Amino acid sequence: VQLCREQDLIGWRNFTEGQLSKQFREIQTRFLRVRNPRRNVDSWLRGFVSKLLAITHSQWIFRCISKHHRTKGMKALVKREELLAEIERQKKLGEDAMAEEDKWMLEVDVEGDTAEEQQYWLYAVEAARQAGSHALDASNGATSELSAIVDQKAYQHLPSHNPLPLEMPREDEPPNNLSPMPAGPPANPRPVLAATAKTRPLVPTGPKKKRARTRQRADPPGAPQPSMGRTTRPHPRGQTNVCSAEAQARDSCNLLQPFQSRIRNDRQLVRRAFARPPRLQASWCSERGRQVTEETQAYRYATESMRQSEFKRLEGTEWLSDATINMFLKAYVSDKVERVHCYSTHFFTHLFQECDPETLIINFDAVANYSTRQLGGLSADGHYVLDDLYIPTHVGENHWIVLRANFTESTIEVFDSLGSPSPRHRRYMEGLRRYLFEDLHKDVPESQRPQYYEWSRSWALRNRSGHCPRQTNSYDCGVFTMTTIYLSSRGVAISRDTYDQHFVEAVNLRHNLALALLRVNDMADP
Repeated sequence: VQLCREQDLIGWRNFTEGQLSKQFREIQTRFLRVRNPRRNVDSWLRGFVSKLLAITHSQWIFRCISKHHRTKGMKALVKREELLAEIERQKKLGEDAMAEEDKWMLEVDVEGDTAEEQQYWLYAVEAARQAGSHALDASNGATSELSAIVDQKAYQHLPSHNPLPLEMPREDEPPNNLSPMPAGPPANPRPVLAATAKTRPLVPTGPKKKRARTRQRADPPGAPQPSMGRTTRPHPRGQTNVCSAEAQARDSCNLLQPFQSRIRNDRQLVRRAFARPPRLQASWCSERGRQVTEETQAYRYATESMRQSEFKRLEGTEWLSDATINMFLKAYVSDKVERVHCYSTHFFTHLFQECDPETLIINFDAVANYSTRQLGGLSADGHYVLDDLYIPTHVGENHWIVLRANFTESTIEVFDSLGSPSPRHRRYMEGLRRYLFEDLHKDVPESQRPQYYEWSRSWALRNRSGHCPRQTNSYDCGVFTMTTIYLSSRGVAISRDTYDQHFVEAVNLRHNLALALLRVNDMADP
């Protein structure tokens, strides 16, 4: 009985890794004295632990093979199902916006091909649709043949979307269009650095080290040297229409693709959805004594739903609702990224329910079932079940911010797209830290819990509002909230130049979000 109690305290996972109770030695010693006096208890324990580790290793190998096998693993099968679903969607789209010379691709049977061949087929079909869509737009619907746009003189007046590259001067011919440089340092060092990089000769003349020494000798004694204490990296605030290469590389759902470059079917799908009237349902109201009309849900994904009026806010410049943010994050973060989860936008409303806003008191009983109902708890067998927990938060009744609990680094961060820290952020970060303490110790008796003051020192609070993408209008905070969570959950290090307001407007990110929601909608069109 004593052995069972001690081993229960040690835990099952530690047992499979060879951590045993001392009672094993005492009991087995008595047994060997009677049954096998020649057997040493130490050798028996080594053999027992070796067997346990062998079993654990075999289970780990089986798990890795069943999940990560190249062709039969769980991830490969899920990827294969997604490819087949996308292939079926492309075939249902038919020949719309495709040139005659590309329509043969829809007749190719790729169901029996490898995943690489199927992916190549999808890339080819999507490229053909985009080319045909651009040709239809350029010719006002006259032709979908991109070759006709390029070859025929009737379309040569159309402007190009890509500017021609600048001609670089030859080394033996100095440029004749350079103006004298103004005296003193330039006002903005960013264009100077860019121009220097572009006009550098393609083939350097003379050894590089020798030229560097010559420049050093040319400087007069006592000349001021450039300071090394401050980085010369251009400040991102001088740029417009910024989107980092890391964000574009990790955009697994093509959310950052320019909306105008999408195929015509996708663009029309969004426009028809915006033009759709709200769903209304008449019911009898006993309190008013008459029949009333209410708007019903028009879009649904899993447990989240949204009305048509809420979806239509993505079309213009209105603030986004809770339903829109919750549905998007459920579909593209919680259900898409492993070990990442998003709580509802109502979390802090419940956490601070009936609490004095001037204090740091929380109402844990109101949110005690959040982790249990959605995740089965934040920890299991002494380990965290998540790497990141995101909470979109409505503050001040007219603004959205992001709270993030990073379990890997034990930090709680806040991202405010207004671009500057605010005193009210402290309450939300501290409230989240107190919630984590209560949730992680809710099954531990009060007498065995650590002191909150000592435990809280292991969780740092960081206000990242001054280093996150900044909105420059008064209505895109919801868009920035969803985009920041979407990118951060995929490993993008959020900074001021991850993306900016000009990029959000240039790619029409609101319509991209609308298209993403339409793709996961489970409700049939009216």
